[in-house]
This record gives sequence, structure tokens and C-alpha cells, in this order.
Amino acid sequence: MEILIGIVVFVVLAYLFYQSIGFIQIFVKSGRATSMLKIPYWLIYGIAPVSFVDMIISYVWSVKTGVKSEAKEAASSNE
Repeated sequence: MEILIGIVVFVVLAYLFYQSIGFIQIFVKSGRATSMLKIPYWLIYGIAPVSFVDMIISYVWSVKTGVKSEAKEAASSNE
């Protein structure tokens, strides 16, 4: 079951990463910026792909090192 969960998490994060790249491309093509500070929207939303890559790396690291979630630790301590 843990392998299936790992695969699902990885696939969902990879899909969100892929979709965020397309979303950023739309903002780059439109050239829109915020009204007050004139910050390009692609720069603001550009954190999304970086975050998804960070989540993938973090998840792979936690699975590799065997880090348990707080829920698993709480369940095992109540037994």
C-alpha cells in the first residue's frame, strides 16, 4: 500500500508541475503585471514549479530515509 501511495503522490506532483509550466507560459505571453507595483505575474506564480520540485525532492528524501509522519507515530504510540 505504501508503494501505491508513493506512486500516486509522485504522479500528482509531477502533473501539477507540468500544468504550472503551461500556466506560467500563459502569463509570459500575456505580459500582464500587477497594477500597483508592476510586478509581472509570471514572476509571482513562478514559485509554483519550484515548489512542486521541492515537494518531490522532500517526499523522495523522506521515503528514502524512512521518516515517519506524525500520524503514523501517534498511531504506533497508542497501541
